[in-house]
Amino acid sequence: MKKFPLLLLLSMFFFVSCIQDEAPNAEADIVSCVLDGNVLKRPPLIENDKVTLVVSVGVNAANLAPQFELTPGATIEPPSGTARNFTFPQTYTVTSEDKKWKKTYTVTVQQDRSILSDYDFEGVSLVRVENPGSYPYHYHQIEEVDSQGSTTLVWASGNSGFVLAAKLDGLPDDPTVFPTCSWDEGRTGKCVKLVTCRPKASAAVALAPIAAGNLFTGKFVLENINEPAVCTHFGAGEVFPYRPISLEGYFKYKAGATMTVGTPEQHKHDTDMWDIYAVLYDATKATNSYLDGYNILSDPSIVLLAHLPREERHEADDWTHFFIEFQPFEGGTAFDETKMKNGDYNLAIVMSSSEEGAYFNGAEGSTLYVDDVKLHYEEEEGNQ
Repeated sequence: MKKFPLLLLLSMFFFVSCIQDEAPNAEADIVSCVLDGNVLKRPPLIENDKVTLVVSVGVNAANLAPQFELTPGATIEPPSGTARNFTFPQTYTVTSEDKKWKKTYTVTVQQDRSILSDYDFEGVSLVRVENPGSYPYHYHQIEEVDSQGSTTLVWASGNSGFVLAAKLDGLPDDPTVFPTCSWDEGRTGKCVKLVTCRPKASAAVALAPIAAGNLFTGKFVLENINEPAVCTHFGAGEVFPYRPISLEGYFKYKAGATMTVGTPEQHKHDTDMWDIYAVLYDATKATNSYLDGYNILSDPSIVLLAHLPREERHEADDWTHFFIEFQPFEGGTAFDETKMKNGDYNLAIVMSSSEEGAYFNGAEGSTLYVDDVKLHYEEEEGNQ
């Protein structure tokens, strides 16, 4: 009769000892973020090394003090709650509880209707990808820069998803072998060059039989290399508090000779064709607050769509002008000026060297050049 209480006490002792001896946490992540006052318009967009905070129009970004929730035991520098000037991105370093791991986050605040409407693709940086046992790879990250040389927009692409194919094919360390790259021979200065590539190694083909060059506003998150359509987070974090009117720019295009069809049920045309479109959608109604390759042209959260008709997308050896107007989306969401002013609308601009590239359909060698893109929109009342 007396053994049971003794065993219970011993088990409790060992249980407590196990808790006390638990190894320190090795994670160094930002879990969530809040700002004092009701200034955040939507949940923070937290990625592997980036945090995007969308605040109400008129919020003074020069003096904000974000408070971070971290993985258990982790610390952050500067400390959580430190007031900083977020008129430009700020960096934070998170250190794990066991002090063995550090991660640097870039925190960006989008506010005050600061809208970029001219895209000339003059900015470019190299992204380094380690390749154990061999040379590292570098690919281009296309950016927009202002007159002071500061980065105002980082375009997303599927280049990071092509790295494995490059390794398997033994491609050289050359950014121009990737589907998306910067090109010096633009209409004015640099332009963006998008090429549809076909991996050669059987293992690479099994992963992706075709890789179209693409460029878009939003984020590319490598969730499933076999399903690139879910990796493209079109318009994620790209708040647009105006009503867009039209999109114009210049292109050159040459289609590849032979179509590769990786997804027959999504194959509609025997010849390849480039594509460009812009989508204004209600992020509060979109799943996960963004659109992906499966629903970017069909989701009911879409408010306005500007899609260049296929007959106006043709081959061109010389720089050729395109112009597309935004139209209400049939079956979508009606335009609401209040929701627009509240920062509920996101804008995605998307271009690709193969219109069915998200489904592994395209022609190897299809090449698209784009330059001098301009977005027209209605200015806020009083500045029209």
